[in-house]
Amino acid sequence: MSLARIKTWIAGDTLTAADLNAEFNNPLNNPISLISPTTGVINFDNKLHTNLPVSALSGTSGSTGQVATIDTAAGAVVWKSASGGSIAPYAVHGLIGSVTTSQTASFSADQYLLRTTSTSPANVYVTATSAYTINVGTAGSTANGRDQAGVFSSTWVYWYAISTGTNSTAPQGLVSQTGPPTGPTLPTSYNSWVFLAASPYTSASTQLSAAQRVQGAMSFYEAQQNALSGGTATSETAISLVTLVAPNALGVLVNADLDVTAGTAVGVDAARLRVVSTSDYRVLRVEVFTANADNSMEADFTCPNVSQQLLYLLDTAVNTRNLDVNIIGYKNPNGDV
Repeated sequence: MSLARIKTWIAGDTLTAADLNAEFNNPLNNPISLISPTTGVINFDNKLHTNLPVSALSGTSGSTGQVATIDTAAGAVVWKSASGGSIAPYAVHGLIGSVTTSQTASFSADQYLLRTTSTSPANVYVTATSAYTINVGTAGSTANGRDQAGVFSSTWVYWYAISTGTNSTAPQGLVSQTGPPTGPTLPTSYNSWVFLAASPYTSASTQLSAAQRVQGAMSFYEAQQNALSGGTATSETAISLVTLVAPNALGVLVNADLDVTAGTAVGVDAARLRVVSTSDYRVLRVEVFTANADNSMEADFTCPNVSQQLLYLLDTAVNTRNLDVNIIGYKNPNGDV
């Protein structure tokens, strides 16, 4: 407490009405000073306390936009960002995009949930359906251009929709060589972003490597991209997808074609495709019924993106076999379907 005595009494002092009234009036007229700051723990005995507005709360260890919460691990009340820090959600709904082989990509969507760079609010919604075109050749950081002045040195670029905040009526675009969850370097006056898709990029020509169509969470190549041509390995062998599947892709849409030519042995030839070593994810089997007949088996399938690679091997057989693997597209972690 910060309340002090009015008079210190000594033996023989005469108690007057003025002194007595002053001692009583001291705590009555200074109730806050009587209890604050406290000299010990206050036990409310589980009693309800009312009429305490949130605006009246403050804390020297907190900062603007933070909330007090219980940290179960520490067993104590701590201040945390209202947005949850780097785990604030973002998502896009009804995304449609077109990526050219030059320097541009165009996007539109039905709705965006953007992550803000502040803690209050943590997210903003934008419902404008207008389209916008982003150019990797435009120096920035600037809306509908790059998020940096210099050209990109990466092999993948990441497309974003950006907004100026809660009063924004339409999104703009931005392209970065930095993917989520870090996100791009926003232009001046912009404070929120949502990830859309990733595309292969060549720094040698500062252009996009392949034309794509973006539908929801999927990026489809306009022409399937070859990852393996005429594979003949009979021991487990890696197929690199680092130039064809985005590092942050969740899944991969694959086309595989096993050809058995000049088959002289009647029986089954097989190709095994794997995402994890020694575990068959998909098996293509070609059964040869007639000697010297050409046979083939083709299949499209979706698999998880594990380290941007697939593994394959052909079963040992006397027939001539070869395996082609092509990438049709991949799934972006943008919250769409």
